[in-house]
Amino acid sequence: MSRARTIFTVRRSAATLLALFLLAGAASCSLYEDFEPLGGTPEADGDADSPQGDVIEGDVDTVNDTDAGSDADALSHDVDASAPAQAASVDLAPAEVLLFPGEQTQIAATVRDGAGNIRDDFSLDWSTSDETVATVDAAGRVTAVGLGDAQLRASVGDVSATLQVEVVRWEQISARYYYSCGVLSNHDAYCWGRNNVYGVLGNGALDSGVDDDHPNSDANVNRPTRISGNLAFSSVSASNYHACGLTVAGKAYCWGVNAAGHLGNGGSEFSPVPVPVAGVHIFVEIQLGTNHACGLDAENDLHCWGYNGEGQLGLDTGGANYSSVPRMLSGHKFVEFSLGSVHTCAIDTSGVTYCWGGNSYGQLGVGDVVKYVDPTPVDTTEEFVKIAAGMTYTCGMTAAGEIYCWGDNYYGQLGDGTTTVRHAPVRASPGHTYKNLYVGPVSVCAGEADDRVYCWGFGGQGNLGNGAPAETVLQRLPVVGGYTWRSMSLGIQHTCGLAHGDDRAFCWGDNDNGEIGNGMNQEFVLLPTAVESP
Repeated sequence: MSRARTIFTVRRSAATLLALFLLAGAASCSLYEDFEPLGGTPEADGDADSPQGDVIEGDVDTVNDTDAGSDADALSHDVDASAPAQAASVDLAPAEVLLFPGEQTQIAATVRDGAGNIRDDFSLDWSTSDETVATVDAAGRVTAVGLGDAQLRASVGDVSATLQVEVVRWEQISARYYYSCGVLSNHDAYCWGRNNVYGVLGNGALDSGVDDDHPNSDANVNRPTRISGNLAFSSVSASNYHACGLTVAGKAYCWGVNAAGHLGNGGSEFSPVPVPVAGVHIFVEIQLGTNHACGLDAENDLHCWGYNGEGQLGLDTGGANYSSVPRMLSGHKFVEFSLGSVHTCAIDTSGVTYCWGGNSYGQLGVGDVVKYVDPTPVDTTEEFVKIAAGMTYTCGMTAAGEIYCWGDNYYGQLGDGTTTVRHAPVRASPGHTYKNLYVGPVSVCAGEADDRVYCWGFGGQGNLGNGAPAETVLQRLPVVGGYTWRSMSLGIQHTCGLAHGDDRAFCWGDNDNGEIGNGMNQEFVLLPTAVESP
């Protein structure tokens, strides 16, 4: 073993200096701090606080390669004792992302070191759990690709953060009384448009007006707003003053007005958020009239609740004019049903169509204008496979695609080319057959085999989608825009639909209250216009 005089250059760290001092084991060792740096003077080599740092000078033992049996390691010269800064945390914003296919968004990442300082000198690695759902580039920009969920990760070494990306489309939509509601493919439900003093949008907000005839319009929203409760809905049905939704498990929830048992929860207090319908009922479908509701279960039993002043529940409510809980109609099994303002119609398992309730315009189709509180067969030899009730009229479609309508015809909604009230079914849109039937309060649309849709009836707010407002349309007009439609829903003065090949929802017609959902309020919108993404 030989002895050598070695000079170490280190960063200023007391602990490191002490360690090196002990390692040196020298009899004499000099420490120089803030004096002459190795290799020259400050004047010659720059600031004394240069990266060369402190100097330790002393005698140390060095080990020759020929010294057998030695387990000492050769000491390294020019040691950097200050460890580089390490990332301690990564935060991502927003915390979760909802996109439609083709949409993009930028994720903001914040990196902090152990002292909590924000650092922008780290390089992030971005990744996604499923590139068929969403991709992400090196800058954190996300592109939605296909429906589903994906986890996005941003990493700095061993430190990372994740967020959930959901790529969705609109699956179901319902338009009614100056507002709209819809359900996404992830089962989140939204409403937009005119709210009321009962909270019909279901988001917990209320109009501050003294009553619904004198609203202040301070709770309206012109873009989709999530329905409260974090419920997973399969469908939502909108009415004038209340709405109901069906969860993926088949449980019904309702919100809004409740003066006549509208919500079916056994009470009469309104609710601006969803409340469960009473009982253990599991429904496969739910429909709403103006002040009543019905649900069909898997055994084809129909259960109804709400106002019964015209017999629209189809059962005896014991002298009361409403039922605040669901009541089953006995003696019939139904496969299709629809609710008007004060009447109900349904097709039973044998193919016979029945109607009951108010009948002042002949909307029951029984040949007169007398109300019937029990299910009564429609006066027709036709067998309908679809039934759809408007405000005070009804339409049915045969297996051959022929449409027949009866009842009120003030705006030509019966489609027979007149405005004559009909007490029994007449052929609508003669010479044409259809695949789908969509009926609103005062207008009708129907889709042909290629899913191009034609409409007639009230169109005074451009709600027929033909590009020009006309109060009364006696002959069918096409919905323009070049779309084919997978579903459609008609409100009183606006219409919404879901198009093939497009994951967005579209609405058109009256937009004074934001019911189109395009982020604006306008007198009306003449062409199908995309609803803003939630």
